[in-house]
Amino acid sequence: MSAPVAGLISARFRLGALLGTGGSASVFSAIDIRSGDAVALKVLHPELSHSPRLREAFFREARAVERVRHANIVAVLGVGMHDEEGEPLAWIALELAPGETLAEYVGHHGPLSVANALTLATAVLRGLAATHNVGLIHRDVSPANIMIAVAADGALNVAGVRLLDFGLADTAGRAATGSNVLRSEPAGTGEAAGVLGSVNYMSPEQAAGIPVDERGDLYQLGGVLYFALTARAPFPRDSAGAVTRAHSITPPPVPSVTRRGIPKGVDRIVVRALLKNREDRFASAAEMQDAIFLLDATPEPWDTGALLGDDFTRRFDARTAPSGDGEADDRTTVLPAAARPSTMLPLIPRVPTVSTAPVPARRRARTGPADGWLALALVVGVVAAGWVAAAGASAGSSIAVRSTPSPAVSPVPTPSTKSPKPHPTPVDVVDTAVLVPELSMMSLGEARVALEKIGLRLGALTTLESVRLGDTVLTLQPSPGSWLAPGDAVDLIVASGSNRVPATTGLTQAEGVAAVQNAGFVVVVDIRADASAVPGTVLASLPGETAVLRLGTTVSITVAGAAAAPPTSTPSAVPGPTDTPQPTPAPTAATK
Repeated sequence: MSAPVAGLISARFRLGALLGTGGSASVFSAIDIRSGDAVALKVLHPELSHSPRLREAFFREARAVERVRHANIVAVLGVGMHDEEGEPLAWIALELAPGETLAEYVGHHGPLSVANALTLATAVLRGLAATHNVGLIHRDVSPANIMIAVAADGALNVAGVRLLDFGLADTAGRAATGSNVLRSEPAGTGEAAGVLGSVNYMSPEQAAGIPVDERGDLYQLGGVLYFALTARAPFPRDSAGAVTRAHSITPPPVPSVTRRGIPKGVDRIVVRALLKNREDRFASAAEMQDAIFLLDATPEPWDTGALLGDDFTRRFDARTAPSGDGEADDRTTVLPAAARPSTMLPLIPRVPTVSTAPVPARRRARTGPADGWLALALVVGVVAAGWVAAAGASAGSSIAVRSTPSPAVSPVPTPSTKSPKPHPTPVDVVDTAVLVPELSMMSLGEARVALEKIGLRLGALTTLESVRLGDTVLTLQPSPGSWLAPGDAVDLIVASGSNRVPATTGLTQAEGVAAVQNAGFVVVVDIRADASAVPGTVLASLPGETAVLRLGTTVSITVAGAAAAPPTSTPSAVPGPTDTPQPTPAPTAATK
Protein backbone atom coordinates (compact mmCIF):
# COMPACT_ATOMS: atom_id res chain seq x y z
CA MET A 1 0.00 0.00 0.00
CA SER A 2 1.38 3.44 -0.92
CA ALA A 3 2.26 5.96 1.76
CA PRO A 4 -0.40 8.69 2.17
CA VAL A 5 0.25 11.91 0.27
CA ALA A 6 -1.87 14.97 1.01
CA GLY A 7 -4.61 15.41 -1.57
CA LEU A 8 -3.89 12.14 -3.35
CA ILE A 9 -5.54 8.73 -3.23
CA SER A 10 -2.89 6.04 -2.74
CA ALA A 11 -0.22 8.64 -3.59
CA ARG A 12 -1.38 8.39 -7.19
CA PHE A 13 -4.77 9.90 -7.99
CA ARG A 14 -5.75 13.56 -7.66
CA LEU A 15 -9.53 13.74 -7.33
CA GLY A 16 -11.62 16.05 -9.50
CA ALA A 17 -15.35 16.52 -9.95
CA LEU A 18 -17.93 14.09 -8.64
CA LEU A 19 -19.32 12.16 -11.61
CA GLY A 20 -21.95 10.16 -9.78
CA THR A 21 -22.83 8.30 -6.62
CA GLY A 22 -24.77 5.15 -5.79
CA GLY A 23 -25.63 2.82 -2.97
CA SER A 24 -22.10 1.46 -2.56
CA ALA A 25 -19.64 3.92 -4.10
CA SER A 26 -19.00 7.37 -5.54
CA VAL A 27 -17.26 8.01 -8.85
CA PHE A 28 -14.88 10.94 -9.34
CA SER A 29 -12.93 12.23 -12.27
CA ALA A 30 -9.24 11.99 -11.36
CA ILE A 31 -5.75 12.43 -12.75
CA ASP A 32 -3.25 9.59 -12.50
CA ILE A 33 -0.09 11.55 -11.66
CA ARG A 34 2.08 8.63 -12.75
CA SER A 35 0.83 8.65 -16.34
CA GLY A 36 -0.92 11.99 -16.55
CA ASP A 37 -4.08 10.24 -17.80
CA ALA A 38 -7.59 11.24 -16.83
CA VAL A 39 -9.47 8.35 -15.22
CA ALA A 40 -12.72 7.64 -13.42
CA LEU A 41 -12.03 6.63 -9.82
CA LYS A 42 -14.74 4.59 -8.13
CA VAL A 43 -14.38 4.83 -4.34
CA LEU A 44 -16.25 2.53 -1.97
CA HIS A 45 -18.21 4.44 0.67
CA PRO A 46 -16.18 4.77 3.92
CA GLU A 47 -18.68 2.89 6.09
CA LEU A 48 -18.45 -0.07 3.69
CA SER A 49 -14.68 0.04 3.24
CA HIS A 50 -14.17 -1.02 6.86
CA SER A 51 -15.56 -4.49 6.12
CA PRO A 52 -13.06 -6.90 4.50
CA ARG A 53 -16.00 -8.92 3.20
CA LEU A 54 -17.57 -5.91 1.47
CA ARG A 55 -14.24 -4.73 0.10
CA GLU A 56 -13.79 -8.14 -1.48
CA ALA A 57 -17.28 -7.93 -2.98
CA PHE A 58 -16.41 -4.47 -4.34
CA PHE A 59 -13.25 -5.74 -6.02
CA ARG A 60 -15.27 -8.55 -7.58
CA GLU A 61 -16.57 -5.99 -10.08
CA ALA A 62 -13.03 -5.26 -11.26
CA ARG A 63 -12.28 -8.95 -11.70
CA ALA A 64 -15.49 -9.37 -13.69
CA VAL A 65 -14.66 -6.53 -16.08
CA GLU A 66 -11.10 -7.76 -16.53
CA ARG A 67 -12.55 -10.95 -18.01
CA VAL A 68 -14.27 -8.91 -20.72
CA ARG A 69 -12.15 -6.79 -23.03
CA HIS A 70 -14.40 -4.92 -25.44
CA ALA A 71 -14.55 -1.47 -27.04
CA ASN A 72 -18.11 -0.90 -25.76
CA ILE A 73 -17.29 -1.74 -22.13
CA VAL A 74 -15.47 0.63 -19.79
CA ALA A 75 -12.06 -0.89 -19.03
CA VAL A 76 -10.57 -1.43 -15.55
CA LEU A 77 -7.15 0.20 -15.10
CA GLY A 78 -6.35 -0.89 -11.55
CA VAL A 79 -7.59 -1.50 -8.00
CA GLY A 80 -6.21 -0.69 -4.58
CA MET A 81 -6.62 0.47 -0.99
CA HIS A 82 -6.06 3.95 0.38
CA ASP A 83 -5.42 4.12 4.12
CA GLU A 84 -5.12 7.44 5.89
CA GLU A 85 -4.91 7.38 9.68
CA GLY A 86 -6.62 4.02 9.90
CA GLU A 87 -9.50 4.97 7.59
CA PRO A 88 -9.40 2.52 4.65
CA LEU A 89 -10.91 3.35 1.27
CA ALA A 90 -11.16 0.78 -1.50
CA TRP A 91 -10.97 2.10 -5.07
CA ILE A 92 -11.18 0.95 -8.67
CA ALA A 93 -9.62 3.02 -11.47
CA LEU A 94 -11.68 2.89 -14.66
CA GLU A 95 -11.39 4.25 -18.17
CA LEU A 96 -12.92 7.74 -18.26
CA ALA A 97 -15.51 7.42 -21.01
CA PRO A 98 -16.41 10.64 -22.84
CA GLY A 99 -19.90 12.11 -22.77
CA GLU A 100 -22.58 11.56 -20.14
CA THR A 101 -24.89 8.80 -19.06
CA LEU A 102 -27.93 8.08 -21.18
CA ALA A 103 -30.11 9.12 -18.24
CA GLU A 104 -28.36 12.50 -18.05
CA TYR A 105 -28.44 13.07 -21.80
CA VAL A 106 -32.16 12.35 -22.11
CA GLY A 107 -32.83 14.52 -19.08
CA HIS A 108 -31.05 17.44 -20.77
CA HIS A 109 -31.98 16.93 -24.42
CA GLY A 110 -35.03 14.68 -24.57
CA PRO A 111 -35.26 11.28 -26.29
CA LEU A 112 -32.83 10.11 -28.93
CA SER A 113 -33.63 10.00 -32.62
CA VAL A 114 -34.65 6.57 -33.86
CA ALA A 115 -31.31 6.20 -35.65
CA ASN A 116 -29.32 7.11 -32.53
CA ALA A 117 -31.43 4.83 -30.33
CA LEU A 118 -30.76 1.86 -32.61
CA THR A 119 -27.05 2.73 -32.66
CA LEU A 120 -27.09 2.78 -28.86
CA ALA A 121 -28.79 -0.62 -28.74
CA THR A 122 -26.34 -2.09 -31.25
CA ALA A 123 -23.33 -0.93 -29.23
CA VAL A 124 -24.71 -2.24 -25.94
CA LEU A 125 -25.58 -5.56 -27.59
CA ARG A 126 -21.99 -5.93 -28.76
CA GLY A 127 -20.76 -5.36 -25.23
CA LEU A 128 -23.33 -7.77 -23.82
CA ALA A 129 -22.39 -10.43 -26.37
CA ALA A 130 -18.77 -10.23 -25.21
CA THR A 131 -19.94 -10.41 -21.59
CA HIS A 132 -22.17 -13.41 -22.19
CA ASN A 133 -19.41 -15.19 -24.11
CA VAL A 134 -17.35 -15.42 -20.92
CA GLY A 135 -20.34 -16.71 -18.93
CA LEU A 136 -21.27 -13.45 -17.19
CA ILE A 137 -24.64 -11.73 -16.93
CA HIS A 138 -24.58 -7.96 -16.32
CA ARG A 139 -27.97 -7.80 -14.50
CA ASP A 140 -27.98 -4.00 -14.19
CA VAL A 141 -28.35 -2.61 -17.73
CA SER A 142 -29.99 0.78 -17.20
CA PRO A 143 -29.78 4.37 -18.53
CA ALA A 144 -27.54 5.28 -15.59
CA ASN A 145 -25.04 2.57 -16.55
CA ILE A 146 -24.54 3.52 -20.21
CA MET A 147 -22.26 6.36 -21.32
CA ILE A 148 -22.88 8.06 -24.67
CA ALA A 149 -20.88 10.69 -26.55
CA VAL A 150 -23.07 12.41 -29.14
CA ALA A 151 -21.19 14.28 -31.87
CA ALA A 152 -21.66 17.99 -32.56
CA ASP A 153 -23.93 17.20 -35.52
CA GLY A 154 -26.22 15.15 -33.27
CA ALA A 155 -25.08 11.76 -34.53
CA LEU A 156 -24.17 8.87 -32.24
CA ASN A 157 -21.62 6.30 -33.37
CA VAL A 158 -21.22 2.78 -31.99
CA ALA A 159 -17.75 3.74 -30.75
CA GLY A 160 -19.32 6.49 -28.63
CA VAL A 161 -21.22 4.08 -26.36
CA ARG A 162 -19.86 2.38 -23.22
CA LEU A 163 -21.51 -0.08 -20.85
CA LEU A 164 -20.34 0.29 -17.26
CA ASP A 165 -20.95 -0.79 -13.66
CA PHE A 166 -20.49 -4.55 -13.41
CA GLY A 167 -21.17 -4.49 -9.67
CA LEU A 168 -24.05 -6.97 -9.97
CA ALA A 169 -22.48 -9.11 -12.71
CA ASP A 170 -22.45 -12.82 -11.98
CA THR A 171 -22.41 -16.16 -13.73
CA ALA A 172 -25.49 -17.22 -15.68
CA GLY A 173 -28.15 -19.12 -13.76
CA ARG A 174 -27.79 -17.32 -10.43
CA ALA A 175 -30.41 -15.17 -8.75
CA ALA A 176 -29.72 -11.48 -8.14
CA THR A 177 -30.40 -11.52 -4.41
CA GLY A 178 -28.46 -10.41 -1.38
CA SER A 179 -28.46 -8.30 1.75
CA ASN A 180 -26.92 -5.21 0.12
CA VAL A 181 -25.93 -3.90 -3.30
CA LEU A 182 -22.44 -5.40 -3.03
CA ARG A 183 -23.58 -8.94 -2.42
CA SER A 184 -25.40 -10.75 -5.21
CA GLU A 185 -25.75 -13.92 -3.19
CA PRO A 186 -28.01 -15.35 -0.50
CA ALA A 187 -27.64 -13.45 2.74
CA GLY A 188 -26.10 -15.08 5.75
CA THR A 189 -27.79 -16.11 8.94
CA GLY A 190 -29.89 -13.36 10.42
CA GLU A 191 -29.72 -11.15 7.31
CA ALA A 192 -32.72 -10.36 5.13
CA ALA A 193 -31.98 -11.15 1.50
CA GLY A 194 -33.64 -8.98 -1.13
CA VAL A 195 -33.63 -8.66 -4.90
CA LEU A 196 -30.83 -6.51 -6.31
CA GLY A 197 -31.09 -4.33 -9.40
CA SER A 198 -32.63 -1.21 -10.91
CA VAL A 199 -36.35 -1.60 -10.27
CA ASN A 200 -37.43 0.22 -13.45
CA TYR A 201 -35.44 -2.14 -15.68
CA MET A 202 -35.16 -5.53 -13.97
CA SER A 203 -36.67 -8.53 -15.71
CA PRO A 204 -39.65 -10.39 -14.21
CA GLU A 205 -37.43 -13.32 -13.26
CA GLN A 206 -34.87 -11.05 -11.59
CA ALA A 207 -37.66 -9.31 -9.66
CA ALA A 208 -38.92 -12.72 -8.51
CA GLY A 209 -35.49 -13.65 -7.15
CA ILE A 210 -35.09 -16.66 -9.45
CA PRO A 211 -32.06 -17.47 -11.63
CA VAL A 212 -31.24 -14.99 -14.40
CA ASP A 213 -29.62 -15.67 -17.77
CA GLU A 214 -28.70 -13.73 -20.93
CA ARG A 215 -32.33 -13.02 -21.74
CA GLY A 216 -32.64 -11.00 -18.54
CA ASP A 217 -30.02 -8.58 -19.86
CA LEU A 218 -31.91 -8.34 -23.16
CA TYR A 219 -35.11 -7.52 -21.27
CA GLN A 220 -33.28 -4.71 -19.52
CA LEU A 221 -31.93 -3.42 -22.82
CA GLY A 222 -35.47 -3.47 -24.21
CA GLY A 223 -36.47 -1.18 -21.35
CA VAL A 224 -33.45 1.05 -22.00
CA LEU A 225 -34.33 1.27 -25.70
CA TYR A 226 -37.90 2.26 -24.77
CA PHE A 227 -36.49 4.97 -22.49
CA ALA A 228 -34.11 6.20 -25.20
CA LEU A 229 -37.02 6.55 -27.64
CA THR A 230 -39.62 8.06 -25.28
CA ALA A 231 -37.75 9.56 -22.29
CA ARG A 232 -39.86 7.35 -20.02
CA ALA A 233 -39.23 4.16 -18.09
CA PRO A 234 -41.30 1.27 -19.46
CA PHE A 235 -43.54 0.96 -16.40
CA PRO A 236 -43.70 4.25 -14.44
CA ARG A 237 -45.62 3.67 -11.21
CA ASP A 238 -45.98 5.29 -7.79
CA SER A 239 -44.00 2.68 -5.86
CA ALA A 240 -41.28 0.10 -6.37
CA GLY A 241 -43.76 -2.65 -5.59
CA ALA A 242 -46.13 -1.43 -8.28
CA VAL A 243 -43.27 -1.28 -10.80
CA THR A 244 -42.24 -4.84 -9.94
CA ARG A 245 -45.80 -6.06 -10.38
CA ALA A 246 -46.04 -4.29 -13.75
CA HIS A 247 -42.88 -6.06 -14.93
CA SER A 248 -44.64 -9.36 -14.18
CA ILE A 249 -48.15 -8.80 -15.57
CA THR A 250 -48.50 -5.60 -17.62
CA PRO A 251 -48.19 -5.94 -21.41
CA PRO A 252 -45.00 -4.43 -22.86
CA PRO A 253 -45.38 -0.75 -23.79
CA VAL A 254 -45.26 0.22 -27.47
CA PRO A 255 -42.93 3.19 -28.15
CA SER A 256 -44.99 4.66 -31.02
CA VAL A 257 -48.00 4.98 -28.72
CA THR A 258 -46.04 7.51 -26.67
CA ARG A 259 -44.08 9.10 -29.50
CA ARG A 260 -45.55 9.21 -32.97
CA GLY A 261 -43.34 8.49 -35.96
CA ILE A 262 -41.48 5.49 -34.54
CA PRO A 263 -41.45 2.66 -37.13
CA LYS A 264 -43.47 -0.45 -36.43
CA GLY A 265 -40.37 -2.57 -36.83
CA VAL A 266 -38.74 -0.72 -33.92
CA ASP A 267 -41.92 -1.21 -31.89
CA ARG A 268 -41.71 -4.95 -32.44
CA ILE A 269 -38.07 -5.16 -31.36
CA VAL A 270 -38.80 -3.32 -28.10
CA VAL A 271 -41.92 -5.36 -27.37
CA ARG A 272 -40.23 -8.69 -28.07
CA ALA A 273 -37.34 -7.81 -25.76
CA LEU A 274 -39.85 -6.93 -23.00
CA LEU A 275 -42.01 -10.05 -23.20
CA LYS A 276 -42.75 -11.64 -19.82
CA ASN A 277 -41.83 -15.18 -20.83
CA ARG A 278 -38.11 -15.22 -21.54
CA GLU A 279 -38.62 -18.07 -24.00
CA ASP A 280 -40.41 -15.56 -26.24
CA ARG A 281 -37.64 -12.93 -26.13
CA PHE A 282 -34.56 -12.81 -28.29
CA ALA A 283 -32.46 -15.85 -27.44
CA SER A 284 -29.15 -13.99 -27.56
CA ALA A 285 -27.57 -10.59 -28.03
CA ALA A 286 -26.56 -11.66 -31.54
CA GLU A 287 -30.16 -12.46 -32.49
CA MET A 288 -31.40 -9.08 -31.25
CA GLN A 289 -28.56 -7.34 -33.08
CA ASP A 290 -29.50 -9.20 -36.28
CA ALA A 291 -33.09 -7.97 -35.93
CA ILE A 292 -31.86 -4.38 -35.74
CA PHE A 293 -29.55 -4.92 -38.70
CA LEU A 294 -32.36 -6.36 -40.83
CA LEU A 295 -34.61 -3.48 -39.82
CA ASP A 296 -31.96 -1.00 -40.92
CA ALA A 297 -31.19 -2.90 -44.14
CA THR A 298 -34.84 -3.24 -45.18
CA PRO A 299 -36.56 0.11 -44.59
CA GLU A 300 -40.30 -0.08 -44.16
CA PRO A 301 -42.60 2.27 -46.09
CA TRP A 302 -43.88 3.81 -42.86
CA ASP A 303 -40.33 4.70 -41.77
CA THR A 304 -40.14 8.28 -43.06
CA GLY A 305 -36.52 8.52 -42.00
CA ALA A 306 -35.61 5.60 -44.25
CA LEU A 307 -37.59 7.08 -47.15
CA LEU A 308 -36.42 10.67 -46.82
CA GLY A 309 -32.96 10.33 -45.29
CA ASP A 310 -31.29 10.75 -41.92
CA ASP A 311 -31.38 14.54 -42.10
CA PHE A 312 -35.16 14.43 -42.31
CA THR A 313 -35.25 11.94 -39.46
CA ARG A 314 -33.36 14.32 -37.22
CA ARG A 315 -35.57 17.28 -38.13
CA PHE A 316 -38.76 15.25 -37.80
CA ASP A 317 -37.67 13.82 -34.45
CA ALA A 318 -36.87 17.31 -33.19
CA ARG A 319 -40.40 18.47 -33.99
CA THR A 320 -42.22 15.47 -32.57
CA ALA A 321 -40.02 14.52 -29.61
CA PRO A 322 -41.54 14.61 -26.13
CA SER A 323 -40.28 17.30 -23.84
CA GLY A 324 -37.45 16.66 -21.43
CA ASP A 325 -39.80 15.70 -18.63
CA GLY A 326 -40.99 12.76 -20.66
CA GLU A 327 -44.51 14.11 -21.29
CA ALA A 328 -45.62 14.05 -24.90
CA ASP A 329 -46.62 17.31 -26.53
CA ASP A 330 -50.44 17.19 -26.62
CA ARG A 331 -50.90 20.38 -28.58
CA THR A 332 -52.63 20.13 -31.95
CA THR A 333 -50.12 20.88 -34.69
CA VAL A 334 -49.96 20.94 -38.45
CA LEU A 335 -47.28 18.66 -39.84
CA PRO A 336 -45.75 18.88 -43.31
CA ALA A 337 -47.30 16.40 -45.69
CA ALA A 338 -44.09 14.36 -45.79
CA ALA A 339 -44.18 14.04 -42.02
CA ARG A 340 -47.40 12.03 -42.04
CA PRO A 341 -46.33 8.53 -43.01
CA SER A 342 -49.78 7.06 -42.54
CA THR A 343 -51.09 9.11 -45.49
CA MET A 344 -48.16 8.80 -47.86
CA LEU A 345 -48.20 5.32 -49.33
CA PRO A 346 -50.16 2.10 -48.84
CA LEU A 347 -48.48 -0.66 -46.90
CA ILE A 348 -46.03 -2.50 -49.15
CA PRO A 349 -44.58 -5.85 -48.06
CA ARG A 350 -40.84 -5.97 -47.51
CA VAL A 351 -40.43 -8.38 -50.40
CA PRO A 352 -41.85 -7.86 -53.90
CA THR A 353 -45.32 -9.30 -54.39
CA VAL A 354 -45.40 -9.23 -58.19
CA SER A 355 -45.17 -12.64 -59.81
CA THR A 356 -43.02 -12.95 -62.94
CA ALA A 357 -45.27 -15.67 -64.38
CA PRO A 358 -47.07 -14.48 -67.55
CA VAL A 359 -50.86 -14.28 -67.30
CA PRO A 360 -53.54 -12.88 -69.63
CA ALA A 361 -53.57 -9.12 -69.88
CA ARG A 362 -56.50 -7.13 -68.51
CA ARG A 363 -56.41 -3.39 -68.09
CA ARG A 364 -58.28 -0.38 -69.43
CA ALA A 365 -56.44 2.68 -70.66
CA ARG A 366 -56.71 5.63 -68.27
CA THR A 367 -56.25 9.30 -68.96
CA GLY A 368 -56.45 12.53 -67.04
CA PRO A 369 -55.23 13.24 -63.49
CA ALA A 370 -54.88 9.55 -62.73
CA ASP A 371 -51.84 9.49 -65.02
CA GLY A 372 -49.81 10.71 -62.07
CA TRP A 373 -50.71 7.56 -60.15
CA LEU A 374 -49.83 5.52 -63.23
CA ALA A 375 -46.41 7.13 -63.25
CA LEU A 376 -45.98 6.27 -59.58
CA ALA A 377 -47.02 2.68 -60.32
CA LEU A 378 -44.42 2.50 -63.07
CA VAL A 379 -41.73 3.71 -60.68
CA VAL A 380 -42.77 1.12 -58.11
CA GLY A 381 -42.74 -1.51 -60.84
CA VAL A 382 -39.19 -0.62 -61.83
CA VAL A 383 -38.08 -0.83 -58.21
CA ALA A 384 -39.84 -4.18 -57.80
CA ALA A 385 -38.18 -5.47 -60.94
CA GLY A 386 -34.84 -4.42 -59.53
CA TRP A 387 -35.60 -6.34 -56.34
CA VAL A 388 -36.54 -9.44 -58.30
CA ALA A 389 -33.40 -9.23 -60.44
CA ALA A 390 -31.20 -8.70 -57.41
CA ALA A 391 -32.79 -11.63 -55.63
CA GLY A 392 -32.22 -13.86 -58.64
CA ALA A 393 -28.63 -12.77 -59.08
CA SER A 394 -27.80 -13.25 -55.44
CA ALA A 395 -29.14 -16.78 -55.63
CA GLY A 396 -26.74 -17.61 -58.42
CA SER A 397 -29.41 -18.01 -61.08
CA SER A 398 -29.05 -16.68 -64.60
CA ILE A 399 -31.55 -14.31 -66.10
CA ALA A 400 -32.36 -14.50 -69.81
CA VAL A 401 -33.80 -11.40 -71.45
CA ARG A 402 -35.42 -11.82 -74.85
CA SER A 403 -34.96 -8.85 -77.13
CA THR A 404 -38.13 -7.64 -78.83
CA PRO A 405 -37.59 -5.65 -82.05
CA SER A 406 -39.17 -2.22 -82.13
CA PRO A 407 -42.04 -1.97 -84.60
CA ALA A 408 -41.43 0.10 -87.70
CA VAL A 409 -43.15 3.46 -87.82
CA SER A 410 -45.97 3.33 -90.33
CA PRO A 411 -47.80 6.26 -91.90
CA VAL A 412 -50.85 7.51 -90.07
CA PRO A 413 -53.90 6.17 -91.93
CA THR A 414 -56.60 8.50 -93.17
CA PRO A 415 -59.61 8.32 -90.87
CA SER A 416 -62.50 6.29 -92.26
CA THR A 417 -65.85 7.93 -92.67
CA LYS A 418 -67.46 4.88 -91.12
CA SER A 419 -67.44 4.62 -87.42
CA PRO A 420 -65.96 1.27 -86.51
CA LYS A 421 -67.66 -0.79 -83.87
CA PRO A 422 -65.94 -0.07 -80.57
CA HIS A 423 -63.83 -2.89 -79.25
CA PRO A 424 -61.46 -3.19 -76.28
CA THR A 425 -57.89 -2.27 -76.94
CA PRO A 426 -55.53 -4.91 -75.55
CA VAL A 427 -52.81 -3.55 -73.28
CA ASP A 428 -49.93 -5.72 -72.14
CA VAL A 429 -49.95 -5.98 -68.33
CA VAL A 430 -49.20 -8.58 -65.68
CA ASP A 431 -51.71 -9.54 -62.99
CA THR A 432 -50.29 -9.58 -59.47
CA ALA A 433 -49.98 -12.56 -57.18
CA VAL A 434 -49.77 -11.64 -53.51
CA LEU A 435 -47.18 -12.93 -51.06
CA VAL A 436 -48.55 -13.89 -47.65
CA PRO A 437 -46.72 -11.69 -45.11
CA GLU A 438 -45.44 -12.63 -41.66
CA LEU A 439 -48.22 -11.77 -39.21
CA SER A 440 -47.11 -13.67 -36.09
CA MET A 441 -46.99 -11.57 -32.91
CA MET A 442 -49.18 -8.87 -34.48
CA SER A 443 -52.50 -8.02 -32.88
CA LEU A 444 -55.59 -9.20 -34.71
CA GLY A 445 -56.36 -5.61 -35.73
CA GLU A 446 -52.86 -5.08 -37.12
CA ALA A 447 -53.04 -8.34 -39.05
CA ARG A 448 -56.43 -7.44 -40.53
CA VAL A 449 -55.13 -4.06 -41.75
CA ALA A 450 -51.94 -5.61 -43.14
CA LEU A 451 -53.95 -8.15 -45.15
CA GLU A 452 -56.40 -5.59 -46.48
CA LYS A 453 -53.63 -3.29 -47.65
CA ILE A 454 -52.10 -5.96 -49.87
CA GLY A 455 -55.41 -7.21 -51.25
CA LEU A 456 -56.02 -10.26 -49.07
CA ARG A 457 -58.83 -10.82 -46.61
CA LEU A 458 -59.14 -12.28 -43.14
CA GLY A 459 -60.41 -15.86 -43.14
CA ALA A 460 -61.38 -18.19 -40.29
CA LEU A 461 -60.32 -17.33 -36.75
CA THR A 462 -59.37 -19.96 -34.17
CA THR A 463 -58.47 -19.17 -30.56
CA LEU A 464 -55.84 -21.05 -28.60
CA GLU A 465 -54.74 -20.93 -24.97
CA SER A 466 -51.39 -19.17 -24.77
CA VAL A 467 -49.17 -17.05 -22.57
CA ARG A 468 -49.45 -14.27 -25.12
CA LEU A 469 -51.98 -11.47 -24.88
CA GLY A 470 -55.47 -12.04 -26.21
CA ASP A 471 -55.88 -11.59 -29.99
CA THR A 472 -52.15 -11.96 -30.61
CA VAL A 473 -51.58 -13.84 -33.87
CA LEU A 474 -49.88 -17.18 -33.15
CA THR A 475 -49.87 -18.89 -36.55
CA LEU A 476 -51.50 -18.49 -39.94
CA GLN A 477 -52.54 -20.63 -42.88
CA PRO A 478 -51.27 -20.52 -45.59
CA SER A 479 -47.87 -19.95 -44.06
CA PRO A 480 -45.86 -16.76 -44.66
CA GLY A 481 -44.13 -16.78 -48.03
CA SER A 482 -46.98 -18.52 -49.84
CA TRP A 483 -48.43 -16.95 -53.00
CA LEU A 484 -52.17 -16.20 -53.19
CA ALA A 485 -54.47 -14.58 -55.70
CA PRO A 486 -55.83 -11.14 -54.77
CA GLY A 487 -58.93 -11.49 -52.60
CA ASP A 488 -57.95 -14.87 -51.15
CA ALA A 489 -58.35 -15.48 -47.41
CA VAL A 490 -55.74 -16.11 -44.74
CA ASP A 491 -56.85 -18.09 -41.66
CA LEU A 492 -55.43 -17.07 -38.29
CA ILE A 493 -54.93 -18.77 -34.94
CA VAL A 494 -54.93 -16.12 -32.20
CA ALA A 495 -54.32 -16.20 -28.46
CA SER A 496 -57.48 -16.46 -26.38
CA GLY A 497 -56.20 -14.31 -23.53
CA SER A 498 -56.32 -17.30 -21.20
CA ASN A 499 -53.94 -20.10 -20.33
CA ARG A 500 -53.78 -23.32 -18.35
CA VAL A 501 -52.25 -23.44 -14.89
CA PRO A 502 -49.02 -25.41 -15.31
CA ALA A 503 -48.11 -28.55 -13.40
CA THR A 504 -45.94 -27.52 -10.45
CA THR A 505 -46.29 -30.36 -7.92
CA GLY A 506 -42.87 -31.75 -7.04
CA LEU A 507 -40.95 -28.78 -8.40
CA THR A 508 -38.74 -26.60 -6.24
CA GLN A 509 -40.18 -23.28 -5.09
CA ALA A 510 -38.08 -21.35 -7.63
CA GLU A 511 -39.11 -23.69 -10.46
CA GLY A 512 -42.77 -23.48 -9.47
CA VAL A 513 -42.73 -19.69 -9.30
CA ALA A 514 -41.05 -19.50 -12.70
CA ALA A 515 -43.53 -21.95 -14.27
CA VAL A 516 -46.56 -20.02 -13.05
CA GLN A 517 -45.12 -16.65 -14.08
CA ASN A 518 -44.06 -17.95 -17.48
CA ALA A 519 -47.64 -19.14 -18.02
CA GLY A 520 -48.82 -15.54 -17.61
CA PHE A 521 -50.10 -15.56 -14.04
CA VAL A 522 -49.28 -13.75 -10.80
CA VAL A 523 -47.92 -16.14 -8.19
CA VAL A 524 -48.36 -16.18 -4.41
CA VAL A 525 -46.36 -18.63 -2.28
CA ASP A 526 -47.92 -20.26 0.79
CA ILE A 527 -45.51 -22.12 3.11
CA ARG A 528 -46.99 -25.12 4.94
CA ALA A 529 -45.22 -27.48 7.30
CA ASP A 530 -45.29 -31.04 6.01
CA ALA A 531 -43.15 -33.73 7.59
CA SER A 532 -43.75 -36.10 4.67
CA ALA A 533 -42.38 -33.76 1.97
CA VAL A 534 -38.96 -32.40 1.15
CA PRO A 535 -38.79 -28.79 2.38
CA GLY A 536 -38.91 -26.30 -0.47
CA THR A 537 -40.92 -28.49 -2.88
CA VAL A 538 -44.33 -27.52 -4.28
CA LEU A 539 -47.22 -29.53 -2.81
CA ALA A 540 -50.14 -28.12 -4.82
CA SER A 541 -51.54 -25.08 -6.59
CA LEU A 542 -54.81 -23.21 -6.26
CA PRO A 543 -56.57 -23.15 -8.70
CA GLY A 544 -55.39 -26.62 -9.58
CA GLU A 545 -53.23 -27.74 -12.45
CA THR A 546 -54.83 -27.54 -15.94
CA ALA A 547 -57.43 -24.97 -14.80
CA VAL A 548 -57.97 -22.36 -17.53
CA LEU A 549 -57.64 -18.79 -16.25
CA ARG A 550 -57.37 -15.32 -17.73
CA LEU A 551 -53.80 -14.03 -17.97
CA GLY A 552 -52.82 -12.00 -14.91
CA THR A 553 -54.95 -14.09 -12.51
CA THR A 554 -53.33 -14.89 -9.17
CA VAL A 555 -52.31 -18.52 -8.62
CA SER A 556 -51.26 -19.70 -5.16
CA ILE A 557 -48.69 -22.48 -4.82
CA THR A 558 -48.25 -24.33 -1.55
CA VAL A 559 -44.64 -25.09 -0.67
CA ALA A 560 -43.49 -27.56 1.97
CA GLY A 561 -41.75 -25.98 4.92
CA ALA A 562 -39.67 -27.65 7.58
CA ALA A 563 -41.88 -29.69 9.90
CA ALA A 564 -42.04 -28.49 13.48
CA ALA A 565 -39.87 -30.58 15.80
CA PRO A 566 -41.94 -32.90 18.08
CA PRO A 567 -41.88 -31.95 21.78
CA THR A 568 -39.12 -33.66 23.77
CA SER A 569 -40.36 -35.65 26.83
CA THR A 570 -38.78 -34.60 30.14
CA PRO A 571 -38.30 -37.20 32.95
CA SER A 572 -40.70 -36.71 35.87
CA ALA A 573 -39.25 -35.32 39.09
CA VAL A 574 -41.56 -37.55 41.21
CA PRO A 575 -39.54 -40.43 42.71
CA GLY A 576 -40.64 -43.96 41.86
CA PRO A 577 -41.55 -46.67 44.42
CA THR A 578 -38.74 -48.09 46.50
CA ASP A 579 -38.37 -51.42 48.31
CA THR A 580 -39.72 -51.58 51.83
CA PRO A 581 -36.76 -51.30 54.20
CA GLN A 582 -36.07 -54.43 56.17
CA PRO A 583 -35.66 -54.15 59.96
CA THR A 584 -32.16 -54.58 61.23
CA PRO A 585 -31.97 -57.77 63.38
CA ALA A 586 -31.15 -57.28 67.04
CA PRO A 587 -27.69 -58.37 68.07
CA THR A 588 -27.40 -61.78 69.77
CA ALA A 589 -25.09 -62.96 72.47
CA ALA A 590 -22.92 -64.66 69.91
CA THR A 591 -22.06 -61.34 68.27
CA LYS A 592 -21.18 -59.47 71.33
